[in-house]
Amino acid sequence: MNVTAPDLNFDGFLDDVDKTVSNLTVFLPPLLERLNRTEESSLLPLSSNVTESIKRVKELIQQARDAANRIPVPVDFSGDGHVELRSPTDLEDLKAYTNIALSLQRPITPIRGNRVRARRQKPAGPGNMFVLYLGNKNSSKDYIGMALRDNVLYCVYKLGGSERQIKASAITESSPEQAFFDRVNFRRDNIINPPFKGCMTNIKLGSDIVKFEEELGVGRGCSSQLLAIRESTFSVGGSLSALPRGFELTGNVTVSLGFRSTQNEAVLLRNSQGGSSIVACAFFRLEMRVDEEDMGQAQSPSSLVPAPGQDILLGTAFQGCLTNLYMRRPNALYQPEDLSAFNSSGDVFLGFCVAERPPQALLIKRDHGRSVGKGDVWQGDGVSGCSLPSPVKYAHHLGGPTSHLSYNITPQVLNHRPHFSLAFRTRSADGMLLFVCSKPGHSHVVLYLSKGNIKLAVGGNQPIVHKEKYNDDKWHKVMFSLEMNTFHLVVDDLRAMDGVLLSTNGSSLDLKPPVYLGSVPQSTYTESQTIFPRESLVGCVRNFKMNSQRIEEPSANHRAPPCFNGNREGGAYFSGNGGYVVLEYSNLGVGFHLEFEVQPRNLTGILLHIGDPHRPHLTLFMQKGEVVLQLSGAAGESSMSVAQRGLCDGLFHRVTVDRRNNHVQLAVDKKSEGTRVPNSTFFGITAGHHLYAGGVPGTLQHKKLPIKSSFIGCIRNLRINRKPLSFGEASQVFGPVNLQECPVS
Repeated sequence: MNVTAPDLNFDGFLDDVDKTVSNLTVFLPPLLERLNRTEESSLLPLSSNVTESIKRVKELIQQARDAANRIPVPVDFSGDGHVELRSPTDLEDLKAYTNIALSLQRPITPIRGNRVRARRQKPAGPGNMFVLYLGNKNSSKDYIGMALRDNVLYCVYKLGGSERQIKASAITESSPEQAFFDRVNFRRDNIINPPFKGCMTNIKLGSDIVKFEEELGVGRGCSSQLLAIRESTFSVGGSLSALPRGFELTGNVTVSLGFRSTQNEAVLLRNSQGGSSIVACAFFRLEMRVDEEDMGQAQSPSSLVPAPGQDILLGTAFQGCLTNLYMRRPNALYQPEDLSAFNSSGDVFLGFCVAERPPQALLIKRDHGRSVGKGDVWQGDGVSGCSLPSPVKYAHHLGGPTSHLSYNITPQVLNHRPHFSLAFRTRSADGMLLFVCSKPGHSHVVLYLSKGNIKLAVGGNQPIVHKEKYNDDKWHKVMFSLEMNTFHLVVDDLRAMDGVLLSTNGSSLDLKPPVYLGSVPQSTYTESQTIFPRESLVGCVRNFKMNSQRIEEPSANHRAPPCFNGNREGGAYFSGNGGYVVLEYSNLGVGFHLEFEVQPRNLTGILLHIGDPHRPHLTLFMQKGEVVLQLSGAAGESSMSVAQRGLCDGLFHRVTVDRRNNHVQLAVDKKSEGTRVPNSTFFGITAGHHLYAGGVPGTLQHKKLPIKSSFIGCIRNLRINRKPLSFGEASQVFGPVNLQECPVS
């Protein structure tokens, strides 16, 4: 819209239009109400002429109302107000199709002062501002929003859980006397139903029959096999059943099917006929012909419960999806079963496959031994008040020069248009997030933080940079991918300018596993890669995905403990599972003072250990809520304990050990116990010994140590002879230990 009217009182014209619309809005409803009362009144017998006149007046009023609604009335926003519009009458139509049209104008004002420079003008305010929002007050649902960033219009919309951003152009700045309006149109189609599967015939456009060429997924004819359903999603308790119809358990029997599940073990298929049974099971370490490898083993009869009757039964205690079931019936030797012909019970969804955990085909096959960080973890007893903090799902804490996770992803996946995504939170301005390179180290993909900005470097090409700062301790989602000759970076659904692969293309980088999250081993770096940070950022990463599939467990975990929800505070947090740290110190001496603060999450575990089994040693541990001190030397052992109630109250408790002459005292908060010991019982630990915190290695778990479990909780402010020992300077860290912070209880 372009209005050029230097002599026109434009503001006055708009005021008149606005007044007219307001008057119509005020006077029309009462008039309609009076006409309705007059028409319905039984006290006034109306002639047909009067009735027709009333109807005509109503029509004129409605036409006037429609005309008023069509008058485009501009609204001037000063920056501190907003307008809330009524919702459309048919929200279902709005969900399916949305069309928003509006005109925007940004004013510029003359600079006051010298008349000679009066024509010089500047924008009227900053270029970052809110424009429009259409959607639920809960922004986790679908919405449409518009905003200006540096005076450029951006449209952000969420549809079906996926957020997208559209960058338009700059909005024209013009004076009130010569107003330029930029027209904005936004359309969104929301096809919420799955694509049609079936047959169509006699398709006509007007009176003409439509002829179409064969396309991908569309063909001539209507075969029943094309309409068959080959996959189904099961919830626990859901099942499909069908009569054998020619499938027999006599002679050679061949059954094959695909499955996808989050369960460690489950029964997929059962059938029993004439005393013979077949049961197809899936176990975490046992499969029956999975991915072309026959790993089946004979099961005990008690574990194989056949299906009732002669029905072929799928599911019941299975959660996941089954696909492409081949029963090798005589009349269908090489055709998968049509699952729509089965009888369903419970929650079964035909025609698609959904499972929370993706297939592990992305990962190089590895030993299924004990996973890092897994084990028997005490979960709290509800009586002592002890409880574990709430972990963030699929998240690990990174921090320090050697903290990282590694993933052995196949080279085929890494080098064929790879798509990476992860979320992170940190306060660090600099640090490594992701690193993968070729074997000689000539090519690489590096995602890192530099001065708070996210940067992505591929090969020797110029890195692309996201200009926003992301070290605000909030969760941010990063997605990046490689195409034939470009690479892309998107952070929180905002896309950076694409990078260009000048020297090579995405498929010839020859990337090799592993993929590192966090710090990178020194041996992996080449001279050309020293420009990148080697140490990990200090913070959390979660939801690492390759090609939209979550990789839940790393191939190796090096100093990356769990990440927890809520606030954090200073200290070293021990998550149990055999975790401990090793600290160096100069000399404990015969007379010494040892102190620290502890916030337990369980009531049994090793706190501190100094020395080894064959020489004098000191051990502090918790046993069923008692803090126990054990001293050992040439003359034997001495021990004492302090029973302190409420150790799991969420507060820090001060523990001290004092030895002066022949007297040793143990104190927990204000409660203490002491005893006299001869000098030969404990004649001091000198340099060369290690101090273990949170647990001890298996070689030190000698018979005289009554407990072997590692500590769960937070330890801070450790001092020996009044000198602080920093956990950040630990010489070695084993297992899930966070040296930087503890979750607030």
